Amino acid sequence: MLKKSEKRKKIILFVLLVAAILFPVLGITIKNYTTNLLDEIKNKRAQELALINQNKRLINKASRLQSASRLKEYAVENLNMYNPEPETLSIIINQQYLNNAK
Repeated sequence: MLKKSEKRKKIILFVLLVAAILFPVLGITIKNYTTNLLDEIKNKRAQELALINQNKRLINKASRLQSASRLKEYAVENLNMYNPEPETLSIIINQQYLNNAK
């Protein structure tokens, strides 16, 4: 039978051997996981920037489409409408109406 000190040495050696195998594997696993997360973050940031730029373009397009000159152009070209010339307003005062209002 082995002495207690020899058993302790074997247990310590076994633990050290297991640790020597597991720690590098664990380190590589953590490194790969971290690298994958960083790549995913970069991709998400690129997507975010693309969406921000697309949003800016859509806002500019919407404001262009809503502008008065664009609406006027659309009405003339597609709806066969025309822009009337400014008219002079004629005011005719009916004396009879004024007399009845009193």
